[in-house]
Amino acid sequence: MKQKRVAAIGALVLSIVFLAGVGTSLSGAVDVLRGHEGSVRNAISAIQAGDTRKALEVLDALHGGVIEARALLNGLVFRGERKMLTDPFLLPAGVYRARLTTEGFANVTIYSAQGERLGFLFTVSRGGAAGEGATTLYRSNGRRVMVQFDNITAPYQLVFERMQ
Repeated sequence: MKQKRVAAIGALVLSIVFLAGVGTSLSGAVDVLRGHEGSVRNAISAIQAGDTRKALEVLDALHGGVIEARALLNGLVFRGERKMLTDPFLLPAGVYRARLTTEGFANVTIYSAQGERLGFLFTVSRGGAAGEGATTLYRSNGRRVMVQFDNITAPYQLVFERMQ
């Protein structure tokens, strides 16, 4: 009886942790998209006014927000401030654009869930991934992977955007 109770409590704790993570990604996606609520209206106004440059700026920002929100919902956004190894996660088969943004230094390596190094994603010096960030293509065969962040000197964000 005591073992069943311990197992039930363990299952409850795992469920709460899982749902908290899902809630965080949902609220993060909502926060990202809220910043773009008027973007389509602003783009239309800029186009009607003949301001192509402004329309493109608005649409580029909206596109970035959609990419980030989609990645948040899929669990493919990683943020931090120091060296870390992610938990294993499934990166579905396909081609991804990996975008790293940071003001500092960073080395980013991808490993299989079994610990086999699959390759370096990024090695950037201070400022090399600032602003729009640094990007690279990564082809996933659909297995579980981990991402190692090393030589971190400033907060960072890594987003995997599925290309195909």
